[in-house]
Amino acid sequence: MASRNGRKVRWREAGTGRHRTTTLATEQRAREFLDDRVREEQLVRDGYVSAKQVEVATGRGGLIAESVIGYNADREYRRVSPKEIADSTALIDFVLDRCGWNRIADVNPVRLKSIMRKLAKDRGWSARTVNRYSEVLRGLFRHMVECGVLAESPCFVLDTLDAGRDPKRISRALTVAETDTLIGAALDPRRRLLYRLRVRTGIRVREATRLEWSDLDLDAGLIRLRAEITKNGRADVLPITTDLDAEIADYQRHALKSGEALTGLIFPAAPDTRTWQRDLTRAGVAWKLHGEQADPKCLRKTFESHLLRSGADLTMTMLLMRHSPRGGMSLTTGVYADKGELLKRKRSAMRTMNAWLVEQRAAHKTRTAPAS
Repeated sequence: MASRNGRKVRWREAGTGRHRTTTLATEQRAREFLDDRVREEQLVRDGYVSAKQVEVATGRGGLIAESVIGYNADREYRRVSPKEIADSTALIDFVLDRCGWNRIADVNPVRLKSIMRKLAKDRGWSARTVNRYSEVLRGLFRHMVECGVLAESPCFVLDTLDAGRDPKRISRALTVAETDTLIGAALDPRRRLLYRLRVRTGIRVREATRLEWSDLDLDAGLIRLRAEITKNGRADVLPITTDLDAEIADYQRHALKSGEALTGLIFPAAPDTRTWQRDLTRAGVAWKLHGEQADPKCLRKTFESHLLRSGADLTMTMLLMRHSPRGGMSLTTGVYADKGELLKRKRSAMRTMNAWLVEQRAAHKTRTAPAS
């Protein structure tokens, strides 16, 4: 049983059963240390933490930050994109800070479960956000178990939530007239170019803000997407449409007149929400229509809608949207697709099938009709 006498704390190690004594700098530190040992002992007794895990963690006594560095090095070797590594590390650091964990010996599942539930409640996280944090944490602690730093991962207490029940904020596709008006309403030539680029290529906001002038091959009429800037970490090329090519040429002439060097990033940053909404208001484009909203993501959805409405088949639309083959069609038809256009195509397919059936039946009757 753990006990304290002033700054001296005496306790029995949950992992080895050995009696230990230590003296802390202040009585406050001694009280906190005693509380941690009592809590650790209770977790082992209740079966939430194995004695082996406590023994391993106590023996290592290292910093969790060192394991995070090793985990990231392992992911770099496995060709995970630098953007994904940076994003997930930020999530890990945030949770570790909220848990108050610095050393490996601090890790316990009860604390993790409590903090994750509190964060989800206080911040109003969706199920998708909770699952994202859980996935990142599972990766880190699985790495620590594989390296022998932890005996078991504390993430067994984290549940995977049903993201299908999250309320959806659905982006709407803009009409051709709304698109042209919005682009014209952007007062800054760089912003106008960004809108035109996104609505003619379907490029994502984060990809656009990492695009460089050297990625544009105007002679070949292509945009070359480097693997390190794409969401899926794969290099790709996108054709440049005629009006986009004209917009790029106009911007370059404007930039040269103003003495701007056409090197480095094309768009250092995306416009903030207030700027986007001001452009919508100036263009007379409604924010919400039929329960769908014209958020910045709508430009990518508009690109797909225009593809489908102009007659592009679903496979080519999927390729131009750069959805991966696995699950790509479900994204193309389920998330981004214009539902009205898909319904029209379904009806057209059914009419085509019915006409084919009539033809087949007529041909069958002709073949089986008795000779006169």
